[in-house]
Amino acid sequence: ILLEWLLFTFYTTYVWMKYGVQKSISESWYTMGKSENWMFTVVFCWGIGVSMFFYDSIWFVVGGSFLTFVGAATSFKDRWDTTRHVHNIGASGCITLALAGLAVEGIWWPAVAMVAGSYLLLKVDNRTWWIETLAVYVILGGLFQRYL
Repeated sequence: ILLEWLLFTFYTTYVWMKYGVQKSISESWYTMGKSENWMFTVVFCWGIGVSMFFYDSIWFVVGGSFLTFVGAATSFKDRWDTTRHVHNIGASGCITLALAGLAVEGIWWPAVAMVAGSYLLLKVDNRTWWIETLAVYVILGGLFQRYL
């Protein structure tokens, strides 16, 4: 849990400090350029996605796999519709499966916080960035409750 928190916080803080808040976390792959965009794939998607394989829940194993798909399908703005679909399904699938996995364990508050928080963030600039950030932190909070 600490590793995922550190990776996510490091990555998003780095992007925010150097480039500002983006439309989405995935948008940072384009903003950073070729010399740095490997961090989106390696640090964020694969670092967090692969670490999810080690929880004792199929929900997190499959959810982590979905996040690794996001890292493999980084160029979601390209002309290939398939890349955009894999990217978007991977991102939403990871969040949904992680929240479902926590709910199955009786930890409902992350899903409730996600729904309520997303609603409140709908009118905020760069809402996808903030909704994704909310998702990661409420999921990590639920994992903290579950495992520590």
